[in-house]
Amino acid sequence: MGISGVGQLITSRNTGVTAQTATFTADPTTMGNAFLLSIVYSTRTTAVSSVASSNATWSRLSTRQPTTFSTPTLEHWIGIPTGTAPATVTVTWGAALPSVTVELDAQEFTAYGPGTTWALDGALGIAENGASTTITFPTMTAPGAGAGELYWGKCLYTAGTLSGGAPASFTFPTVNASAGPIAYNPALLGAATPTITVSASGPSAGSAILLAATAPASPPHPALARQALARGALR
Repeated sequence: MGISGVGQLITSRNTGVTAQTATFTADPTTMGNAFLLSIVYSTRTTAVSSVASSNATWSRLSTRQPTTFSTPTLEHWIGIPTGTAPATVTVTWGAALPSVTVELDAQEFTAYGPGTTWALDGALGIAENGASTTITFPTMTAPGAGAGELYWGKCLYTAGTLSGGAPASFTFPTVNASAGPIAYNPALLGAATPTITVSASGPSAGSAILLAATAPASPPHPALARQALARGALR
């Protein structure tokens, strides 16, 4: 048993955003799951100050301002459910946005049920690509044994229609029109460099993380627990 995706990608892309907040709805299926959220906003004059909802605790995993482009900022966050009722997730910036583009992409993942522990493994992966019809995600390397780890990546690009995606072990969910592509593999073993094709040649950039899930410790078998208690009573 390992990590797997739950449901469909929650995706939105809005232009001309001047508000200080953006929202989407998260509906966790079970405790112990995790939501991964990528946030893109085309300004570097302010930053996300918080992500919050009544049904999850949210933490920032990374922030990256790609050198290939002059304005976008790309962040990854994780949300750990504290309840299973649907709720509005509010992304708040430090100041009102100066009429920019905002992309939100969120996906729920499950692993070992309640008590699952989720943790970053390694440093943020970075990709900075010159003009091409291939968008190349960061190369990441997971341990080569066990159930694998979750690769999650987001890229930015200039124009064109997305298609394909490799290797086949990765999922490239449909994003909102003109939004940057997402690539994930919930069971990565070893190294991988995902790619996706775009119809118009142009530069691209992105970041990726590896996430490990650990099962909760199993309680002792009742018979073994009774034996341990009996041994203690005899001392």
